[in-house]
Amino acid sequence: MAARSSLCVGCSALVPGEAPSPRTIGSVGVHLVRLHLQLERGLPHDEANDAMLEISSRAREGFVWLDPPASLGGVTVLDVLDAGSAGEHMERVRVWAASVWEAWAPHHETVGGHSPAVAGQPKIASGR
Repeated sequence: MAARSSLCVGCSALVPGEAPSPRTIGSVGVHLVRLHLQLERGLPHDEANDAMLEISSRAREGFVWLDPPASLGGVTVLDVLDAGSAGEHMERVRVWAASVWEAWAPHHETVGGHSPAVAGQPKIASGR
């Protein structure tokens, strides 16, 4: 349940709409890092969330404004809402998260540069 919730929060936080500010830049940065860690590096929710919280508390000043994508893809929260079971809901959340992550593809290298080495995995420079 927590993994589903963190992916939903991350996707929702990455919907364009707010003007650049230290708060929005940091928020987008940490949520993109968490998506990177979960979707590209395969970290379990708890490890990705711990890394995001650590980055949020100490490294937000290193983030820069990333121009948001024109579209977050063809999957939205509306596609998640009518899932018939918990398993279907989780799968739809994963598809939504992958769609959002792919929409931010022009920034994957930048995001990967902010991703810490976690649990013995090397830090990588690109999410691709």
